[in-house]
Amino acid sequence: METGTHTVKTGDTLSGLAVRYGTTVAQIKSANKLKSDTIYVGQKLAISGKGSTAPTPAPSKPAPSVSTTYTIKGGDTLSGIARKYGVTVSQLKGWNNLTSDVIYVGDKLNVNVDGKKAASPIKSTVSTSHTVKSGDTLSGLARQYNTTVSNLKKWNALQSDLIFVGQKLIVKK
Repeated sequence: METGTHTVKTGDTLSGLAVRYGTTVAQIKSANKLKSDTIYVGQKLAISGKGSTAPTPAPSKPAPSVSTTYTIKGGDTLSGIARKYGVTVSQLKGWNNLTSDVIYVGDKLNVNVDGKKAASPIKSTVSTSHTVKSGDTLSGLARQYNTTVSNLKKWNALQSDLIFVGQKLIVKK
């Protein structure tokens, strides 16, 4: 058994470190007096294990996962949501199969408050957007994109039917 220190990097999880170093999450938590599975970028962790950087078989029984669903509101960013829940942007993107940092009002994100891998990530949908031009109306856009005015208002958090030239609207989910 080798003993060393690991500085947490973006995307690191206790389970990933346990696999990487040939130890268990419980051993890492015990050695570092951690009460939860949440770790932070820059945090130094004492690691006792085989010292290998090659993956070793994962434990046969995964740790339970506790997750919640977060509905995106106007002004939200992935980094802000990650900060709020004490997880990383990489974790949020992985749990939700996101390939970019773009999120949309009304979409739901799977967020694991313990920092563990979520059991059933919500698949992200590719949304189509439209920049409003002179003469556009919600009813016209609904017909054009084969949806309803109600959906357009919900997807864009609109309180009325009023739209403005230059406004970017989600028109398809």
